[in-house]
Parts: sequence; C-alpha cells; structure tokens
Amino acid sequence: MNLTFHEDTHAYRLDGVPVPSVTQILHRAGLIDDTWFTRYSAERGSRVHLALRYLDEDRLRDETVSPYEQGFVDAYKRFLADTDFVPALIEKRVAHEVYRYAGTLDRTGSLGGPFGGAMCLIDIKTGHAQPWAALQTAAYAACLPKGAKYRRFALELRGDGTYRLIEHRDWGRDFRVFLAALEIAAWKGEQER
Repeated sequence: MNLTFHEDTHAYRLDGVPVPSVTQILHRAGLIDDTWFTRYSAERGSRVHLALRYLDEDRLRDETVSPYEQGFVDAYKRFLADTDFVPALIEKRVAHEVYRYAGTLDRTGSLGGPFGGAMCLIDIKTGHAQPWAALQTAAYAACLPKGAKYRRFALELRGDGTYRLIEHRDWGRDFRVFLAALEIAAWKGEQER
C-alpha cells in the first residue's frame, strides 16, 4: 500500500488513485458544520499543531511560539504532565486499503496515570470538539493494526492554558456511522458528476 499526500491540494492518493480524506468524507456527508470556521482559527490550529509536533519531537524553541498560541501550547504541556502521555505516532498519514480513504491522525501513544499505560489515539482540537470527532477517531483507528484496541480521545486545548480530554467509547458504532458517511459522501459525489 503506497500512500502519498500533496500538500498544495490537500489530496491523498492510495496506490496512485485519489481517495477522500476522513474530514472530506464527514463534510460531504453533512456531518461537519463549518459555519463558524474562520481563516484565523484554521491558521491558528495549523500553527498550534506544528508547535505541538515540535514539542513532542523535542525540537520546540519557546521563542518561536507567538503569544496567541502560547496558551494552547501551555494546555498541551499541562496535559502531558497530568497524564504522562508518551507519543508514538505524531501527525501520521494513514489509509484504509479496503474502504479507500485516508487522513492524518494527530497522535497515538500511551496514557499513564489512571489510564494505566493504555494505547490511545488522540485528535487535538484548538476549539470545541464536535460530536463528529468520535467518527474521525474511529476512522483513523481502523487504519491501524489492532485499531479497535486503541482508546480514542479528543483533546480540547484552550487559549487560557486549560484542556479537556473527551473519550470516545463506542468504536463499533462510531465506525459504522463513519462507513455510512463514506457511502453518503460517495453517493453525493456521483450525483454531482
């Protein structure tokens, strides 16, 4: 399985064939309401994700973090301290060979403390985590070996330095709903041709 990603068009190809992303599927199926998304929030999210990647890779220089993103970085540092999270995969592009979709998961790793070192998959949000995040994490988990074994979470980071960790507990149902969204998105795409 050969997965490629073209940054300029945000397009994935699996074995040379275009495949939709998890986010595109959820959007096309009508599950993502982007009414409140702004260019600023998208750019902030991208900058925060990059800073967190550098932090997890031990390459972050504090002076490169702007005051507008600092609270989100501080929230992530607090999350790391509180949970003893140890990242394994960071911003990893994944694909499902059977269902023909792809995406970039934020993190996998182990959570310590009350989680006992559980394998987990975390999607990082710099805004309020929407219900569709459970479908998103299920879709990413299905691309991993032993995907259903991962505990799945949305991690809300807030500009005031606080965070909220939300567990998605019903992998089977979440993945079935995602597959329904995949079918709806494909059907809509056929109608537009």
